[in-house]
Amino acid sequence: MTERAALPRLAVLTLCALVGAGRAAALDVTNPMARSTPAGRTTEQFVADLDGDSAPVRRFAGRVLDSRLARADRRRHGDPDSLATMDAQATWDALSRTVPEACVSALRHDEVVVVCSRMLARLGRVDSLPALRDTRLRVGAGRLRRAVERAIVTLERAGPPPPDRDAP
Repeated sequence: MTERAALPRLAVLTLCALVGAGRAAALDVTNPMARSTPAGRTTEQFVADLDGDSAPVRRFAGRVLDSRLARADRRRHGDPDSLATMDAQATWDALSRTVPEACVSALRHDEVVVVCSRMLARLGRVDSLPALRDTRLRVGAGRLRRAVERAIVTLERAGPPPPDRDAP
């Protein structure tokens, strides 16, 4: 076989390999919490890592969750029939159920104060104001205090949480 004939065959084999890998790498839209990073960590594991024993692990988990929340927030306002919008809304819903409690308890660790404050403000969690106010008193002046104050101002502008529709 000549080099000329081998080149198209190699291109076809490469294309087939990519198409086959594409199916295996498809997202499971029904379970956005099952999505994992290349390191193999799920979103639930990152939520648990927010209050873990290691400062670098807490920092990394906070960055990953903040990034996922920001991406979902940007994309969830698109075309309602779009698969990307539905995936972003599912991710937003899943993170809005799990992240706030973890962030409130993780506010005692200085390395995640900034990202947790930002996530709580982005989620509009007015119920986290007492924990943020306590954190503002605990941290000194500087970057941490400014991040907490920014989140407090954002949440105070948002007002009280809407009434529960299921309440009598």
